[in-house]
Amino acid sequence: MSSIEGSGVEAGSLSGLGARHAGIIQALMESQGGLGGLLGHLRKGGLSGAVASWIGTGANQPVTGEQVHAALPPEVVNQMAGKLGIEPMQVSHGLAQVLPGLVDNLSPSGSLPQGSALHGALGGLLGTILGKKG
Repeated sequence: MSSIEGSGVEAGSLSGLGARHAGIIQALMESQGGLGGLLGHLRKGGLSGAVASWIGTGANQPVTGEQVHAALPPEVVNQMAGKLGIEPMQVSHGLAQVLPGLVDNLSPSGSLPQGSALHGALGGLLGTILGKKG
């Protein structure tokens, strides 16, 4: 299994995610549009190839915090930063680390769950990450 460059997250696993990423996942669950909306913004912002690789069954394409920051509308990043009490660039770097593995794990068959199924899956992953915190 290959590691997602610079993130500590292995493709197809959440073993590299820790409690420090739980806030990012929680903010995703609470943000307007949720994960689906965020992925839509990333696609529109020029990262459609990367997003497709995370959802698909092949290797995950890494992204940088700078790429994520440039692709997302400022109000989306600022909203998440406000909820987390951190700087917007910290949100962008956290998303760059979390999203490839997170989306990959949510879409093992090559498609994301929709609606409440997606929200439930995110909640389950959040519980798993917090449970590993120890």
